[in-house]
Amino acid sequence: MRSLDLLQQFAPEKINYDVSEILGDGADGQVFSIKSDPSTVIKYSILYDLDYSNQLNLKYSNIDKVFNFIKNNKNKAIAKIYDFGLLYKGVRTTTIGQQEYIIYFSTYEKLKKISEEEKKALHSLLDFYEKNEKLEKVKNEMKVLSKYFDFNHEKYVDFYQNLCLLNFHHNDMHIRNIMKDESSNLKLIDFDKSTIME
Repeated sequence: MRSLDLLQQFAPEKINYDVSEILGDGADGQVFSIKSDPSTVIKYSILYDLDYSNQLNLKYSNIDKVFNFIKNNKNKAIAKIYDFGLLYKGVRTTTIGQQEYIIYFSTYEKLKKISEEEKKALHSLLDFYEKNEKLEKVKNEMKVLSKYFDFNHEKYVDFYQNLCLLNFHHNDMHIRNIMKDESSNLKLIDFDKSTIME
């Protein structure tokens, strides 16, 4: 069952925003437009105690720390988080036994999807990031790629520089978790699996 469906069934009073269209639907949550604020989106996330370890509070505590940390982070590669919080704790019966879950929300700046052309360049950029390539090489490669694909190579270089300055581990960095703002600046989203560097 999806996170918002569970909330509507078990805790409708906890639904804190009037949502309209669904913008994204992933394994651990759903993203919606907010009717009263078209510049903001809300993600309802669900976290299951997958290993039946009764460590769900500890796992949520980590998410809470990460969201607080990211909300106050000024890195320009990160989507702006406005608010987040725990909404509901529940238990479901599975074939193995009782399994706890929590539902929480986060609100973000509304961003746009990147184009297919931009994705092609972004694949290369993420490869460079994974290999920890020098900035000069990235600049040159992005400039060359911009002759073949329709994207702003300078924005990609800026994004790369900011990614290299991240002071937390995203742990789920891929193309679907990168979007752009109205000025075509690339932004990293979806921080549910992130961890803070110790």
